[in-house]
Amino acid sequence: MRTVTLQSVYHAILRRHGYDPVGDRVGQDTARAIVEHINQRVHTAWRTWPIPELTNTEERAYRTVWNDSRQFHSEDELFFIPSASYYKVLTGVTPPVGTPPATLDPVAGWITDATYYEPLTVIDTYIAYDQTCKKPIEQVLGVYSQNPRNRRVDPYGPCGQGIYLLYRPSEKGIDIISPGGPTVFIHYMIPPPTFTLKPHIDGKSYDRSERVFYPPFENCYRSLADANTTDPSDPTYWTLEPFPAVLASYVKAGAYSDCLRETFDKPDLQTRTALATAAAAEAEDYLRREIDKLTAERQLHFYTRPFYYPAGIYVTQPWTGYTVSELTDECEEDWTYPPPPPAKSADWIYRRDIKSLRGPEQPSLSSLPSTGFAIGTKIEIVIANQGQEFQVRAGAADPADPGHVAFDDYDPVTNNKHAEKVA
Repeated sequence: MRTVTLQSVYHAILRRHGYDPVGDRVGQDTARAIVEHINQRVHTAWRTWPIPELTNTEERAYRTVWNDSRQFHSEDELFFIPSASYYKVLTGVTPPVGTPPATLDPVAGWITDATYYEPLTVIDTYIAYDQTCKKPIEQVLGVYSQNPRNRRVDPYGPCGQGIYLLYRPSEKGIDIISPGGPTVFIHYMIPPPTFTLKPHIDGKSYDRSERVFYPPFENCYRSLADANTTDPSDPTYWTLEPFPAVLASYVKAGAYSDCLRETFDKPDLQTRTALATAAAAEAEDYLRREIDKLTAERQLHFYTRPFYYPAGIYVTQPWTGYTVSELTDECEEDWTYPPPPPAKSADWIYRRDIKSLRGPEQPSLSSLPSTGFAIGTKIEIVIANQGQEFQVRAGAADPADPGHVAFDDYDPVTNNKHAEKVA
C-alpha cells in the first residue's frame, strides 16, 4: 500500500483554511473537528470501490486453526492443518496445551486422539468476521474454492462448476454454499484506519487498540498490547495506521468542505457555502478519477447479482484482488502494516521535566525511549536550575566517564547509542 503521512493531510487542510501549520496556533477544538472529518471521509471512500490495495485474499478454515500454543476447552471446534480435518474437544475435558487432535500413522493414516477429541464430520460452513487468531474482515467481496491467483483459465469450469462459490451474510458471518473443500479463499476489504492527533506521552500506559499521534514519524499508531509503555518506534507493540495515498486528495478536499459546513453561522455564509460546495465537488472528482483508472485497467465492480439465485445469495465474481496468502497456524489478531520509517534527524530536544541523569528521581535522562533518536541528536535538560546539554553518540556508554549516560533501552545490536555531555 502506498501511503502518505497523516500530518501531511492535516497540514494541507489547515492551509486551505488559511492557517500556517507551522507558525499559527491551532485550537484543540479545530484540530479534533478536522480529524473527525478526515476519518469520516476515509471511511466513506473505503466502501465506495474495492481498490485492490485496500483488499486482501487469504485462505480461511471454518473454525479456529489448531496451534501448539493455544488452550482449547470442552466442546471447542477446530481445524487441524496437517490432516486437513475438523475436530471437536470432548465434553467435559480440557486437552493440555500443545496436544494435537490427531497423529499420523505410516500405515493407518491419521488417528484421532480419542482421549480429548472426536472427528467433526458435519460442518456448518461459515466464516466469522472476527475469527480467533485471524485478521478481522470488513466486507466480503468474493469466496473461492481455490487460490484465485493460480486459476486464470476457465475459472467457471464445465457447466459452471468452478472456483467461484455462492455466499450470503448471516448472524454468524458469511455462510458458504456448497464449498466442496475443507477451506476456502476469502476476498475481502481490510478494516479502514481511524486517526487521532492525541500525541503519544512518554511513559504513559496504553491499552490494546488505543491510538496516538507520534510527531517524530508524523503518523498515527495503534497499540498492539495492553499496559504498553513503549513508544511507537517499537513495531513489536505498535502498528501504523496507514493513510492510503490513493485517498489523500479526496480526503483533503472533502474534509475541508465538511469543516466549512460546520460553521455556516458565520457572517460570510454565502462565500462559505460556495467554497464548501466547490470543495465537495472537487473531492468527488478526485475519487472518480481514481475509480476511472481502475476501470481503465479492466477492474469491474459488480453491484448487482444474477436474478436466478434465491434472494440474499451472492455470486462470486471474477477476482480483482491484490495479494493472496495460504492458511497457517500462526496467530494473527491484528492488522500489521509496514513498520514505521527510520527516525528523522533531530537537531535539538528540550526536556524541562528531566529530574536526574540516571535516577532514582524520575523521569531521568537514562529512562528516555531512545530508539527513535538519530545519532547526533542534542538533548537539553535542566536539573537543579542548571542547564546541561547532551548529544546522542554511537556505541556503548563508558561507565568510567561521568559525562556518559547509558539509556535504559540500550541494545548492542538494535539500539547501540548513548548520551554524552557536551555542555
